Amino acid sequence: MQTSPISNHRFSKWCERAIVGCIFLLAVFAPHSIAATQTCWLLGLFFWVLRLAFYPRPKFFRTPVDYWLLGFFVLSGVSGVFSYNPIMSIGKMRAASLFTIVYLVAQNVRALRLVHVLALTLVGSCMINVFLTAGQFVLGRGVKVEGVKAESPLAKAVFHTRTVKQPTPIQAGDTVWLVDGRSISTPDELAAALAGGSGTAKVSIYRVEWMPVLEVPRASLLPGNTALDQLGISGWSRGRDWRAT
Repeated sequence: MQTSPISNHRFSKWCERAIVGCIFLLAVFAPHSIAATQTCWLLGLFFWVLRLAFYPRPKFFRTPVDYWLLGFFVLSGVSGVFSYNPIMSIGKMRAASLFTIVYLVAQNVRALRLVHVLALTLVGSCMINVFLTAGQFVLGRGVKVEGVKAESPLAKAVFHTRTVKQPTPIQAGDTVWLVDGRSISTPDELAAALAGGSGTAKVSIYRVEWMPVLEVPRASLLPGNTALDQLGISGWSRGRDWRAT
């Protein structure tokens, strides 16, 4: 059973609206989340390809850089196939394909008014990020430890994944912000989270562009009357550096 031209036309219009919606969400999330931005980009490409299968098909507008961009993408793929680690290199082709965002927007945003709305959305989202950064700097987050002693339970942390297991001591300047998924805002909360139970605790830290989850042994606090003594640290402050970074 074949669909009628009217049904195809309606579906094509629906895809067109979905593409514009994905582009709008892309502008919203671009300053905040790489994952959300890439999801919107991929969904937009999906609806664009889907729209090509139905009448009326969208018209394409040629530009002087089309062949150069396509050649760049093809050469990147060839380079990845013949690299010393093809699997890793081919996996990074997603970054090389980001140029399709240009075509996704240029081929599907036809009204100048919509261009203005998208531009204002992107600028407004950026400004929200600016205010969040300022608020993060003022309020801080987590526990940034100082003077971690060699015998501290934090110094016994291990970075453990499916393929890697290596000692990764929490050191001065690291910010502890989660223990077993719960937010930490003071040394007392950190000490309490590590005091009881057995086995290891999942401790999320921030260390200059790296946010690993480390395993820290429980019930290994040092003797002392204060949380600083029990944790084996000389001081602490609120973490204020990762969002701006």
